Amino acid sequence: MDVGNLTLPRLLAALQRRKILYIVLGYVSAGLAVVLAPAELYDALVLPEWAPRVALEFLIVGLPVTVVLAWAKAWERRSLEGSPQEAAIVGGEMPVPERSIVVLPFENASPAGRDAYLVDGVSEEIVTALTAIRALRVISMTSAFQYRDTEKDVGEIASDLCVRYVLEGSVCRAGQRLRITARLFDAAADTVVMEQTFPGSMAEIFEFQEQLVLAIVRTLSIRLGAEEERALSRRVISDVSAYELYLRAHRETYKFTWNGLKKAQRCLEDALRITGDNRALYGRLAHVHYQAWNMGMRLDEEDLRLARKYIDKASHVDPGWPDHLIALAILEVTGGSAVRALALLRKALERDPLHPHALGWYPGIASFLGLGEEATTVLERLRRVDPLNPFNWSLPPWIAANTGDFVTALALAEQERSSRQPDLFIESAYAMALAVNGRRTEAASVIRGVWRPDTNGLTKIYRTLACAFEGDREGVLRLIDRDLEHWARMDFAYSLWLAEALALSEEHDRAFEWLANSVERGNINYPYLSAYDPFLEPLRGTERFAIIMERAWVGWERWHAYHDAA
Repeated sequence: MDVGNLTLPRLLAALQRRKILYIVLGYVSAGLAVVLAPAELYDALVLPEWAPRVALEFLIVGLPVTVVLAWAKAWERRSLEGSPQEAAIVGGEMPVPERSIVVLPFENASPAGRDAYLVDGVSEEIVTALTAIRALRVISMTSAFQYRDTEKDVGEIASDLCVRYVLEGSVCRAGQRLRITARLFDAAADTVVMEQTFPGSMAEIFEFQEQLVLAIVRTLSIRLGAEEERALSRRVISDVSAYELYLRAHRETYKFTWNGLKKAQRCLEDALRITGDNRALYGRLAHVHYQAWNMGMRLDEEDLRLARKYIDKASHVDPGWPDHLIALAILEVTGGSAVRALALLRKALERDPLHPHALGWYPGIASFLGLGEEATTVLERLRRVDPLNPFNWSLPPWIAANTGDFVTALALAEQERSSRQPDLFIESAYAMALAVNGRRTEAASVIRGVWRPDTNGLTKIYRTLACAFEGDREGVLRLIDRDLEHWARMDFAYSLWLAEALALSEEHDRAFEWLANSVERGNINYPYLSAYDPFLEPLRGTERFAIIMERAWVGWERWHAYHDAA
């Protein structure tokens, strides 16, 4: 917590959050009972007259010691919670689920290393198919791809990810000839339990993938339900040429470049001309348009309109599309309401508690809205299927910071930095943890080190904060140009960050406007906004601030009523 902004309400809230307030009240109650005991009791115990005075002195001296020890114990307990590794420290080694698997990136055995998009696509399609099997815990590709070109053996990888089975393989394509090989390793028995080779042509790729998944199911003695059997046999794209274009588009999208997005859009449009209406192609096209706006690469609201249009088309083609709610939730984050996004993601998780995309979005939004317990609960589930994703490990500092626990936020961020490879997400969380703890110059230096000058909106947002932390008012005003305002106004988090930067730069009228927009966009984190956020301190105590906080309070209360009812 920022000591410079420590007030009695904040101190009491922090003590209550760590359950220290109850310890203190118990201590004081017991001490006063001793001090205020009737004189007859002291006489009966043959105690001297000065005993009550000494007891009072011990009570006064011992109170801060009790608080410090309880606070330290609470921090230690919180710092050990969350990750599989940390859980092992608390309660022994994590048990390995009997039916758990990671699909490693398949090796590209094609001549001259061509067709990398196809090789990665095969790996990801197998993961997607296995994820539909409820009895099986499947590690996400984000974590599995961390082991591309690794020197670790499969036993070490299984141990790292807390899984029993590891699938590895290769894809070789020469013209229209295709050969897929796969091997399933049982880490518990230290043996290979399945080997499959599928030689044939590109026209048979769908059969090969389906046969491979069914071979895994048989090897693990999994009994499929009717719905799972239908999901495994369903082919959302039946034409091989269109499927290749779909895989190319997928690879280009995740380059996160403007040229990559344009190539992805062309591939998908070409594929649609082959297939006609198709749920998978429409869904991917919606994602491309969303990313164009989300990354600040093209500040045209037409992209958001098109994203929603293609989501609707995908849902019309396939009313049972499992990602429908998640796609709508993502659009609510940008251009709608964060609260509505969270409600849609909750519905998606009610249908599938381990849906990787719903799990991936929920804790980040919940943490920003100050819903620390919800964020932590879902994050624990997310780490079971995506344990190596750096973004997931950057969330605990954000969760702590957005509930006003600044000391813990910094400790967690420092812990992650020291135990992992340098990463944009973790460095950003560390910078903000430094800033809320009053170390703003250091925070600005970290931001400038990882967010290099660029044209995308997110870089400009972070560099605007860096200028504000350094007291560079002119730099703040220069960066907040018309394009950045147009882009940030659609997002609850970016709106708050601009409000904070402007408040620190003594641009109070503009800061109020951005703060109001953040709340209007679903930022209901009333406790943080009203009392904890150190960057909004210049705005507090004014009538405009109080009016905005009333709106945040209403949203905060409504969410908790909805949460309790659910």
